[in-house]
Amino acid sequence: METKWNKVPRHSFSCRGFIKPAEICYEFKKRLIDKYVYEIRHDNITVKNGMSADKQPMPGSRVYRQVGKLYSWKNRLLGPNDETFEAIDDEYNRLYGHRMDHNLISIIVWDFTHYPYQSFSPKFEIYKAEQELIEVYAKYNNGQKPFGNYYDMDAYKNKYLPHNNLFEI
Repeated sequence: METKWNKVPRHSFSCRGFIKPAEICYEFKKRLIDKYVYEIRHDNITVKNGMSADKQPMPGSRVYRQVGKLYSWKNRLLGPNDETFEAIDDEYNRLYGHRMDHNLISIIVWDFTHYPYQSFSPKFEIYKAEQELIEVYAKYNNGQKPFGNYYDMDAYKNKYLPHNNLFEI
């Protein structure tokens, strides 16, 4: 099943001038976005594609927890959530010679909140859409995924596969 991208509203915003990471969630809330896939760009370089989490405490909290880890925030997020984004920032620093700055972050969001799902598993369809974004990126970048998607997403596939054996004993 292919994603019907023409049925998915696309939003984008910059974190330039944001004082605190929570402003990312305000952008999602203002646009009434709950279920989504996203792309994080720094200075027009695609860093990572991702998807919304289940039962998120606030709209956009997945992106907030990641971008909020950047050292450029006056009150950056600390703690164990999304520590991998710190490693992504380290990799950015290794590749480009400087850390990411939240003022140069832009977020592109594809809003699946009211998407006409084709199956009984919206979570799986959102996962598939995220994978499509990663595959398109790789297609135009010599087979390389965005460096922020360095872990093997196939390991998460079973988590999002729809269960077809509902009546199995």
